[in-house]
Amino acid sequence: MSGSSGQPRVWSLWIYDRHCTLVFHADWSYYHNRGSGNTQNTGNTSSSSANTLDNSNKAGGKNAILPLSEQAKLVYGLVFSLRNMTKKLSPQNTEDGSNPSKETLHSFSTSTYTLAHLQTLTNYTFVMLTDPVQAPTRRAPPSATSGSGFIGSAATFSGGGGIPATGGMTTTGVLAQISRGPWVEFVARNPACLSLEREQEDEDEDDDLADLDEDALKALNERKEQKRILRQKEVQKQRLTGMGKSVDSEAFRASVERVLGQNKLNAPRM
Repeated sequence: MSGSSGQPRVWSLWIYDRHCTLVFHADWSYYHNRGSGNTQNTGNTSSSSANTLDNSNKAGGKNAILPLSEQAKLVYGLVFSLRNMTKKLSPQNTEDGSNPSKETLHSFSTSTYTLAHLQTLTNYTFVMLTDPVQAPTRRAPPSATSGSGFIGSAATFSGGGGIPATGGMTTTGVLAQISRGPWVEFVARNPACLSLEREQEDEDEDDDLADLDEDALKALNERKEQKRILRQKEVQKQRLTGMGKSVDSEAFRASVERVLGQNKLNAPRM
């Protein structure tokens, strides 16, 4: 099933840091549903992606829309479980565990959606939900002159499948483009996003506290207390919203949507 343009629709994109905390979330479900006349979710644009994954939230015949924090846990929990199952079920595993599997979860499809997954070398997890996209049916021999070095590039597949009109590009390949393009440009190289990692407790300063006078010690303790209060507020915010330190920005979001459009995926501008 695809949108009116004939292109597979992107329903949502989730990015988690190495601590399993959601740092970016984009949801296009409202815009797709609006185009089809289904505007039941006018108050919250981040509902249907998790409902697509799990219809168990239907109770008493009514759709119970999960809050974002629960959706984030649901999506990451599913990916985490499948990632472990993929490795454990690999025929390459040895009985004594001396040769653990290096199997990687790329994507899986149901009758209504495809979930694409990518885990970067820095242990960031990218997850994207789209309309069903058929996996490429045959892997072509690697080309020595090919510049496509990431999983799922159109150049590594042939024989049909993949995103229509892209020559075999996979949804996981699109995530690789996002991680190596917009993510690097607007997040990894952005000084404002250096606080992505979970803040650690303050270490003792190098200054010799014995040499500080009473006023200087008081000022130092006040700064530490202010930092502690800010950390507590940040933790409370994460618990309420399910979001860690967000990397969202207009430039990053626009660049992501540009990559999706270039790969014939339907993701309307928000």
